[in-house]
Amino acid sequence: MRRLVLSLVVLAVAASAASAHPPSSVEAKVEGEALKLAVRHPVGDPKDHYVSSVRVLLGDKVLFEGTFKEQSSREAQEILVPLKEVSRPAKLTVEANCNKWGSLKREIELQ
Repeated sequence: MRRLVLSLVVLAVAASAASAHPPSSVEAKVEGEALKLAVRHPVGDPKDHYVSSVRVLLGDKVLFEGTFKEQSSREAQEILVPLKEVSRPAKLTVEANCNKWGSLKREIELQ
């Protein structure tokens, strides 16, 4: 009986880990004085499995920091980052975390 219960627990943990995944990529587009970011993270239910936080940095300076309780869509978390104080060219760092498991860190070059 103990083996059966232990086996079921192991299977449940493995199944949960298999469905969790980190954000996969970042798409960026400059729109006027803002940067539109789409943190790609395809999920079945964006209220249960979502990008929980995003930070955008210019060197050590935080340009945007946000936490979320659900994802914008089933495909991605979308955000707008003001660029008024950013001289170009610039290299930004985007950090994103999944509420279940994993993170993503990417650099974006603005021309």
